[in-house]
Amino acid sequence: MANVSFIGDIERLSSAELQSLNDDEDAINAKVLDNPEVKRILEEREQLIASNKNLAEQNLKSEPRLNSARNKLLLNHEEGIKLRNTYMENKAKLESLCSNQSLDGTLAVLQSAAADADEEGERIAQSFMSGEMAVAEFVKTYTEKRKLSHLREIKVEKMSQLLREGEHGMPYYAT
Repeated sequence: MANVSFIGDIERLSSAELQSLNDDEDAINAKVLDNPEVKRILEEREQLIASNKNLAEQNLKSEPRLNSARNKLLLNHEEGIKLRNTYMENKAKLESLCSNQSLDGTLAVLQSAAADADEEGERIAQSFMSGEMAVAEFVKTYTEKRKLSHLREIKVEKMSQLLREGEHGMPYYAT
């Protein structure tokens, strides 16, 4: 509607007035700037400029905090990469060690250790029987060795059972 009144004002001018207006650029500018629609657009423009300036100032104030956070993120990322690489190296070492150690070999070592503990218990008993060891010392050392021997024997039995189950795909019980 404001455009209609502006155009209506120009249409009502005579040819001489139009020619005079055409020759006077300041008069044209004054007429345009007097238009309510142009005034509203200019006010809106000024508000947008002020708002953008305010946002830019806020962004500039936030820049040090953002730079600090970015640097911290980069450091954390680098540390994460180092930790991942360490994990991968350790995982590869573990897989290598696990693949080098066979279950049958482990069982043989465990059986040997159980036999050694049993023999050590027998040696302690012989020492006691020959009078080389006091009763209190015998009870203490002999019970420790027998306990160790029994634990290892139980582990040998359990591991043997697990190996049999693994070979046959189902539990195997000797009859």
